[in-house]
Amino acid sequence: MPGLREMFKTLTAVCRMGKLFKNILLDRDGTIIRDKHYLCDPDGVELLPGVTVALARMCQRGVRLFVVSNQSGIGRRYFKESACIAVNARMASLLAAQGVEITDSVYCRHHPDAMCHCRKPNTGLWEKLVSDYGLDPHETIMIGDKLSDVVFAQNCDLALSILVLTGHGADQARKAGLHLHKHEGPCRVFDSAAGVPDILARDVPTALHHLASRFM
Repeated sequence: MPGLREMFKTLTAVCRMGKLFKNILLDRDGTIIRDKHYLCDPDGVELLPGVTVALARMCQRGVRLFVVSNQSGIGRRYFKESACIAVNARMASLLAAQGVEITDSVYCRHHPDAMCHCRKPNTGLWEKLVSDYGLDPHETIMIGDKLSDVVFAQNCDLALSILVLTGHGADQARKAGLHLHKHEGPCRVFDSAAGVPDILARDVPTALHHLASRFM
């Protein structure tokens, strides 16, 4: 039965945590807010449908939320770092108004050619969060709309990686040969493999509902 197989694979993945997840790392553009291509105007921040309700439920359960993003527009000199900070603040304000607390937002500001340690999928941003908040990788999951978010989670040895189909996710999934099966619903669980997400989900609300309904 496909449903039982999917539940077993999800249980196997979640059991790698040892405990239920306590921390969620989220990409920003295309995952929490609509991707508007090097967004630098806080007035352009637009939360994706259903994200606030889903994240608020996580906060109510004591889960900490962190935003982890690449913001190469700074390094490319498309906008100043102050613009990125303003966009993050606007997003946090919109979320807070709906009961969502972002514990911290960290980002890489470098150009991709800089070969820095903090640009995802490298682990620098994770190491900063571990240093600042003592995060345990086995209690932490990553949700993003790019395969680099998946590889980032694997490089950091996080409990789970989830690729959502919002933002760049649909294109990224298609290029990697990943897709949802109609009979499996809006989530699909994969066996562990390099560069492959543990879970492919339609969006953040779907992903969190999938986990919470089974393991919280």
